[in-house]
Amino acid sequence: MSGMEHKAALIRPLMDLIFPQCCMGCGAGSDLGAFLCPVCVRSIPSRLHSFPAPTWVRSAWALGIYDGALESLICRGKYGNDGQAIGVLGEYLGRAIGARLPRYDVVTHVPASWIGRWRRGFDQAEQLSRQVAKSIGIRHCNSLGRTAWGSQAGRAKNARRRWAQGAFIATTVVPARVLLVDDVCTTGSTASACAASLVEAGASRVDLVCVARTENLLQ
Repeated sequence: MSGMEHKAALIRPLMDLIFPQCCMGCGAGSDLGAFLCPVCVRSIPSRLHSFPAPTWVRSAWALGIYDGALESLICRGKYGNDGQAIGVLGEYLGRAIGARLPRYDVVTHVPASWIGRWRRGFDQAEQLSRQVAKSIGIRHCNSLGRTAWGSQAGRAKNARRRWAQGAFIATTVVPARVLLVDDVCTTGSTASACAASLVEAGASRVDLVCVARTENLLQ
């Protein structure tokens, strides 16, 4: 063992004690400096998968089902106020889009409620969409605002649909081809309402991409 390797071997336990590194996905021990353990890394798809598009949306795509490492990372970001977890998801999502989707004029996002934004200190969907825009080299714009300030969490599908109708409004003139980004698609009601507002403001095509979708999307 070289002198440098010997020093590293002595320092590593101290670093692990001061900066314990646990996997963001499952909580298991991970390599120092790694956000995910090898098992969780392998569980996250590297390609987008299509699912039935909500009304007003041309096509809808997700990395995977809202489960396992994807669910853990999303919950850590949204409810644990961990912007780093959202950043990791944004990198995965940006890489997965690649040449899979057509060229867009702008990337935007489903805006979080002001309560959620205030509580966690950031808008998770905005962080995701900015990362996606950077990855694919497209301009990002905060094109949507809210006219209703409740949360969709815990609502049944019909209640989600009623709440979402008229809950969003376009805040800018919208170009023809828009990529809408969100963290989770549960019933599609929110994405549908956002897409309707974007189309009303000038978009001719709105596609949706999200980190995960729930299995009961159509129920």
